Amino acid sequence: MAPTGPAYNTDWIYASTSDVHIATHRDWFTTYTAFATHLADPTGDPLPHPVAGIGTVDLAVRRL
Repeated sequence: MAPTGPAYNTDWIYASTSDVHIATHRDWFTTYTAFATHLADPTGDPLPHPVAGIGTVDLAVRRL
């Protein structure tokens, strides 16, 4: 179930060519497996971005 309420009213950017999407709130995940790793920034930022785990976030979407 997608999260609901004012705290979850945020914009998501859809990119059909992306294989990674980032959610920063653990409570948004319906499935979650913890593991420590990092992602490189494709924009050239030399600092790695820490990752705490992987899982599924269900989003409520609508057509515009």
